[in-house]
Amino acid sequence: MDLGDKKTILAVDDTPENIDIISEVLRDDYNVVVALNGEEALEIFDDGPMPDVVLLDVMMPGMDGFEVCKKIRERWSASELPVIFISALDGQEDRLKGFDAGGNDYLTKPIIVDELRKKVELTVEHRTISKRLQQEADFVRSTAMAAMSTAGELGVVLEFLRHSFNAQTPLALAQLVVNTMLSYQLNCSIQLDMGGERVELGENGPLTPMEVGVIETLKTKGRIFDYQQRTVINYPNMSMLIKNMPVDEPERYGRIKDNAALIAEGADARVTSMKIANELEGKELKLKKVINNTSEVLGHITERHQVHKQGTREIMDELLSALEASFMSLGLTEPQEEHLLKISNEAIEKALSLYDQDAKTDQFMNALQKELTAVTLR
Repeated sequence: MDLGDKKTILAVDDTPENIDIISEVLRDDYNVVVALNGEEALEIFDDGPMPDVVLLDVMMPGMDGFEVCKKIRERWSASELPVIFISALDGQEDRLKGFDAGGNDYLTKPIIVDELRKKVELTVEHRTISKRLQQEADFVRSTAMAAMSTAGELGVVLEFLRHSFNAQTPLALAQLVVNTMLSYQLNCSIQLDMGGERVELGENGPLTPMEVGVIETLKTKGRIFDYQQRTVINYPNMSMLIKNMPVDEPERYGRIKDNAALIAEGADARVTSMKIANELEGKELKLKKVINNTSEVLGHITERHQVHKQGTREIMDELLSALEASFMSLGLTEPQEEHLLKISNEAIEKALSLYDQDAKTDQFMNALQKELTAVTLR
């Protein structure tokens, strides 16, 4: 791989041993640039091209990692640049501070080589996908904003509910929720739970591991939970984290929260209907299989019934022939022979009449088979 094709990783850590580990693990696949403190890291941003991923130690002398991340976000408009914090601190409060500072993921010390390599690989891949989705989302967003620009805040909710019925997949529904909130100039992260499948999406595409972790943490905080400029709304099938609520506009803040709750409730109801539809589809497939099997059995029964009737007739004919052939050796008189033949013919006719009486049963089974076949073809 040419150096120009490699992604650039900026590793910031005041401990040379950690820098050596990171460089050793990543240098074969990435260009690794190092800084021993926050000031050096910011100088690298000033002097050269922006890296693709930043590995940022939290506890450093002078400027800590949280402050460095905030300055990166403020000074270079690098909101899409992935920042992975590396720290010995692993409490919930520390992770929330990392999220508030603008981090995308969190690694704990001591550094585990395989985890570091995998985290960087997934982060680079995530950023590539996000850039592509961002271009698509920009187009969808501009279309949605233009369509909703003349509608009031409640009209946005009604518009969402109307379009939600046309969302046939969880991903389409999540994108609709994100775009609807963007019409309020609000950024949000969405997690939809389809039972065995989860869809996690934000305004920049798939959620980062840190965003997912924050949503998971806040799921236990009740239906609606506020902290700073953020509001999380939880329903059984979905959670929505709004990241820039207008707290400085109390009246609008209250309206937005009410409308966001309606949108979340509508999305939750749509996920429920998708689950029911999936369940019904599964039951329909099983029912069609049973109908097909039943139709085959009925056809087999009808066929065997006709075979048995024909076989019985042949046996009776053979019996009569054998009986007539034996008359010469039995020494019977002609009246006696006629009497035996009469008795035999009457018995044969009675036996065959039993099959004839089943004709209505055959007709019923044929009609039932046709109905079952028609059902499977719908």
